[in-house]
Amino acid sequence: MKTSWKKFLSLLGRYKKGQTNPEQTRMMDIWYDSIHHDDKHSAVNTDQNLELEIWQGIERGLQSPSEATGHRLKWWNNNFLRLAVAAVLVLGGVFLTNRYFADETQIISGVPAVAMEHLNIVTNRQDSSLTVDLSDGSKCWLAAGSSLFYPSVFEESNRIVYLKGEGYFEVEKDAGRPFLVYADNIVTKVVGTSFTVKKLKGTSNIEVAVYSGKVIVEKIKGQPGNSLRKSVVLTPNKKVTYLLDDDAFLPGLIDKPALLNGYSNTDQTEIFAFKEMAVSEILTRFEKAYDVKFIVSSDQIKNCIVTADMSLDPSLFSKLEILCAAINANFEVRGGDIFITGQGCEK
Repeated sequence: MKTSWKKFLSLLGRYKKGQTNPEQTRMMDIWYDSIHHDDKHSAVNTDQNLELEIWQGIERGLQSPSEATGHRLKWWNNNFLRLAVAAVLVLGGVFLTNRYFADETQIISGVPAVAMEHLNIVTNRQDSSLTVDLSDGSKCWLAAGSSLFYPSVFEESNRIVYLKGEGYFEVEKDAGRPFLVYADNIVTKVVGTSFTVKKLKGTSNIEVAVYSGKVIVEKIKGQPGNSLRKSVVLTPNKKVTYLLDDDAFLPGLIDKPALLNGYSNTDQTEIFAFKEMAVSEILTRFEKAYDVKFIVSSDQIKNCIVTADMSLDPSLFSKLEILCAAINANFEVRGGDIFITGQGCEK
């Protein structure tokens, strides 16, 4: 019972701060409705009678969860109601906590809710992103409508958080403590990097995109299905989408591939100002600067000679548009590679 009391106090505190998820909010609303008395109510009721009355109110609320509750006061500021809360914390705590964790066994698909019950919960209810500072110095920018579950202090052996929705992470390097982000059905493991994990709208698919460093994405252990590779390694400018219905990982490039750290501070004219250079050599420079792979359909395209200054725009796709226009070719992203096809330059 002592553990349930602590769970309920934690849930009560998060409810007051607006940090509960929809299911937790519903349960707390039902509990609040059960103790919502008129302030003129006699305060001489015995604790036993008050507990019984509140218990009956909770039961009625659970039987009619769709019933309108009307305007809710800030009930934690009401003296009488605070006494009512004190009188039934044990009763309400046991009931609500057990009910919540029994009904919602998996807040994150593949993760038992009991693994998350002692964690802090932040839900972003604003339109813009919300910054969450973690104990190791890492940060998460939580997208609107998303929730992050995390401990006050990370363990000595690892750093684990749980994400519902979308979040962009910048992780502090710590080789001895990997950083793990659990989302629906998959887990992303990193040491130090920046990346995004998000659930794609209108689907059950999860996308992981990497901007710096390296991450490993794999299916949560114990999940059904064995058509997946053991893991997928992502480097900068790469992404992978877990397709739930197909039980498969789909590789790809991020929408705007950026220069790798070693190239972003270098004089761009030295790298991308080309004078009578073969396309094959130009593409080799692109591969090194953006960590991407090109597949060219013919040697005729590879051997084309180009003179052009592509140093002004850092966008890879803008550079490719200039290049393809010069050699009568086209490019297309397929999975994690870029294909270049066409007739090529005239001899």
